Amino acid sequence: MAQTTKLTHKNVKEMAKHDPFREKTMETVQYVSGHRSQITKYGAAVLAVILLAGGTWLYLDSQHTARMNALNEAFKIYNSTVVEQGNPPPFANYWYRTKAEQTAAISKAFNGVADKYGNADEGMVAHYYLAVIAGDAGNTAEAEKQYKIVADNASKDYASLAKLSLAQIYKSNGKLDDGRKMIQSVIDNPTLFVTKEQATIELARLIENDKPEEARKLLEPLRTSPRTGVSQAALTALGDMMQHK
Repeated sequence: MAQTTKLTHKNVKEMAKHDPFREKTMETVQYVSGHRSQITKYGAAVLAVILLAGGTWLYLDSQHTARMNALNEAFKIYNSTVVEQGNPPPFANYWYRTKAEQTAAISKAFNGVADKYGNADEGMVAHYYLAVIAGDAGNTAEAEKQYKIVADNASKDYASLAKLSLAQIYKSNGKLDDGRKMIQSVIDNPTLFVTKEQATIELARLIENDKPEEARKLLEPLRTSPRTGVSQAALTALGDMMQHK
C-alpha cells in the first residue's frame, strides 16, 4: 500500500500562516474564548486550513489525491455565490440563482463525499460540514447525528473537534453529563487540534451554571499559564462567570 507523508507540527504552523486563522491551529484556546457562539464554524475553519492549504501536503497515494480533489470541489460549492440577477462575479467557481439552489448543491456535494469515502479523513470532514450546515439551519438533531458520526469514527484529531461541538449541543439540551463525558475524553487524550487546556476551559464553561465552584477550580490553574492564549482564555471565562452570577 502506498504511504502518505505524515503532517507534522511544523507543516500545520506553516499552512496556518497563510490564513486569517494563523496561529490558531496550535493556539485554539484564545480563538474559541472570543468566539463562543461560533465554535462549530471554528472547527470547520480549522479543518479547511489543515486540508486545503494548496500544495503543502505531499500526497503519494493516488486514491488519497482523488478524495482530496472531491472534497476540494465540495468546499468550492460551500463557498459559492448567490446571484439573483445579472452576471456572476468574474472567476466564480460556482454560483446559483437562489439560496435554496445553493443549499441543495452544498448538501449534495458533501453527502457525495461522505457516502463515497466512508471513514477516510475526507469523508469525516464532509460529515463535519454536514453537521455545521444542519446547525446553521436550526436542525439540531441532524447536526448531533453528523457530529456523532465523526466523534465515533474519525481519527482522534478530527474526532476531538466533533466532541467539543457535540458537548455544546448536549449542553443546550440539558444533557450535561453526556457533554462532560465528551469533553473529558479530550482532556484525557488531547490532540493536535484540541489542546488539554482548551478542553479544560470548555468543560468549565459547560458546568459553570450548575457547578460554579468546580468550574472555577478548573480555570484557576490556567489563569497564570505562561502561554498567553491559555491565560487570556481562562481569565475571560472567569470574568464571564462573574458577570453571570
